[in-house]
Amino acid sequence: MVRLDLDLLAQNILLMPLYLVSFATPRQKKVAFGSGQHDFNGNAKYLMLHVREHAPDLDVAWIAPTRVVRDEVRARGLRAYWRHEPAGLWWALTAKLYVFNNRPNDVHFFASGRAKTLNLWHGVGLKGLGFNSTSAKNRRDFNPKGIYSRLLRPWLYSRPTWFGSTAPLMSEHFAKAFRIPQERCLEVGYTRSDHFFLERDALFEHLERTEPDEVVAFARSLLRYDKVILYMPTYRESHEDFLAASGIDYPRLDAAMRAQNALFIFKLHPWTKLTLPDAERYPNLCFAPKASDVYPYLPFAHVLVTDYSSVYFDFLLLERPVVLFAFDEERYKANERDLILDFDTYMPGPRARTFDALLEQLAAPAPPLTPAQHEVRRLFWGDYAGRAAHALTQKIREVLET
Repeated sequence: MVRLDLDLLAQNILLMPLYLVSFATPRQKKVAFGSGQHDFNGNAKYLMLHVREHAPDLDVAWIAPTRVVRDEVRARGLRAYWRHEPAGLWWALTAKLYVFNNRPNDVHFFASGRAKTLNLWHGVGLKGLGFNSTSAKNRRDFNPKGIYSRLLRPWLYSRPTWFGSTAPLMSEHFAKAFRIPQERCLEVGYTRSDHFFLERDALFEHLERTEPDEVVAFARSLLRYDKVILYMPTYRESHEDFLAASGIDYPRLDAAMRAQNALFIFKLHPWTKLTLPDAERYPNLCFAPKASDVYPYLPFAHVLVTDYSSVYFDFLLLERPVVLFAFDEERYKANERDLILDFDTYMPGPRARTFDALLEQLAAPAPPLTPAQHEVRRLFWGDYAGRAAHALTQKIREVLET
């Protein structure tokens, strides 16, 4: 770890002259998009796809961390550059606006200079974040007085010009986490969930316009099941094998799904490093690639199984049942992430503390959302109804013209 830190520090020192130059380069009426997951995904992806379709006059490009991602984005008919090629570096140095999912290094922190920044982020929820967190790791990484941490990861200390939010409750949290005035939070919703509000035919038309053929085919394949259950556990920074601790019995789970003509999809966080079983042994279990984008087919899930993940709040938009498989709640709270809001109050719904209890919940008729869940949806999403990309495209126009 020390060696990695020293290598990163040396790299930052070498790039510092570029950072200084970036304050002098002319900023033109164009936008640089990027993603912190080192892929084409998240709110930035969906906003860029919307811009291509509905605002083709805007000058935008995806700045990719690798040539592979660059080529994947180009295959969709979008302009994209590798950040280390001359054209990509020049775009980052001269774009007036950066749009990203995490931090300005999603595009190129050392080329960001005088660029305006719009952080679309990647989830609402209960977890402590940035400067609004009490976890030991965040206190170390987000130390306002820490010189070493600031030199090591200066992008963590960058304050976005605007921040994508969903409702006042989240804006208050984000403003503290990123040390910005709350009025800089744009409460418009998330572009990655705009398509949740489409009827089925319109949804497939949307997917056919925006997603690769294999993604559309997978979404269509889900229609042959009476029930699709999506399991999305949150990321554990301890890297412990939480699936083993959960007690999941794959043969029993597969048999239970066959009995219901159901499909159980495992979708782990991209950073989770666990080995899953061979899918061919379990025809009614699906192990989605960890780096894949779940949002195109999330509207086809009938039930969500999660724990402390922000996807709980996304799924409330679909008004479908959620089962909270919180088998390690006390351990998670003690050893993983701090929660800024009370878990029981702000994530209401059926709990399963054991695998047997989970099977019982999934075998029972799915209950409708409770009044408490409807209230949580209001608190976290306001009156959002699927127009985030439209509102943010208008904001981009406003920024480029001023």
